[in-house]
Amino acid sequence: MKGRASAIWFTNLDIDKRHEAITLYRNYTPQEYPKYDNFDAINIDKVSDIPCDYDGFMGVPITFLDKYNPEQFKIIGLGIASSGLDIGASPCKPEHKKYRKEVQKCGAVDGDLYMTTDGAVEVPYAG
Repeated sequence: MKGRASAIWFTNLDIDKRHEAITLYRNYTPQEYPKYDNFDAINIDKVSDIPCDYDGFMGVPITFLDKYNPEQFKIIGLGIASSGLDIGASPCKPEHKKYRKEVQKCGAVDGDLYMTTDGAVEVPYAG
């Protein structure tokens, strides 16, 4: 067997795991945590990289959900498509849409949280 299938069940029942705090040890630096172009938040690539000393909005991967503790964090929404607009993301700029269409060969949707690094547009967690 090459890969291993897995499944995660999410519940709104108040179980003990829901109250386990994520141990945070990284410190925030602007160089390590890029901000989105269209929303005032930093991007986090891995849950283990969440900084312990940052008090603003953060975009986190979906793997965050099985570690989520509502006493430690607040989920404000989803940063893709119209869901991103619901949390206050600005619509995509024309250069973002052009880059996504012509270079990445995919669509750009207003509400996607994105960053531009060295002229390249990145939409984390969008596949």
